Amino acid sequence: MIQLHENEHMVLLLHKHWFVVARTVLGIVFLIILLAAALLLLPFLTDRLDPDLASAATGLGLAIYLMMVALFAFFSWMDYYLDMWIVTEKRIIDVEQRGLFSREVSEIPIASVQDVTVEVHGIVQTMLGFGTIKIQTAGEREFTIDEIPHLAAVKDAILNYAHQQFEATQKTTI
Repeated sequence: MIQLHENEHMVLLLHKHWFVVARTVLGIVFLIILLAAALLLLPFLTDRLDPDLASAATGLGLAIYLMMVALFAFFSWMDYYLDMWIVTEKRIIDVEQRGLFSREVSEIPIASVQDVTVEVHGIVQTMLGFGTIKIQTAGEREFTIDEIPHLAAVKDAILNYAHQQFEATQKTTI
C-alpha cells in the first residue's frame, strides 16, 4: 500500500485509540439489545395480523436489521483499521480511508516540522491517555492526528527525528 523510500524505515505505526472502537462496539451492543427488546414486544404488536404474514415480515425485517448492523460494524472496523499514521525518520504519512473505495494519503517531510502540539480534552482522554497531536510545518500547514495513544512518545519521536533532519541539513550546508 505505502511504499517507503530507499533507506527509509518505519518508526511508528499509529491507529486510533482502542476506546474509539469501544464506543462503536457499545453502539452495536445497544442496537442488538434494541433488537431483542423489539423481538420481545413483537407478539403483542402482531397479534391481529395473519400469522404467516407476521412471520414473513418479521423474518425479512430481522434479516435487513441484522445486515445493517453487520455492515455498520464492518465499516466501523474498516475505518479504524485502514486509518493510520506512519512516522518514518524522513516523513509523516497520513492514510485516511473515506468510505469503501476512497482513500486519501497525505505526507509531510519530517524536516519541515516546526512545532508539535498535544491536546487532551476531557476526563476520558486524560484517564486513558489519548488525544490529538497537531503538527505545524514550515509552510504553515497543520497536520492533525486525532485520538491516538502514547501522545508524549509520539511527540518526542517526531521532534527527535525533525531535530536530526535539521542537524543533517545544517552539516551538509556548512
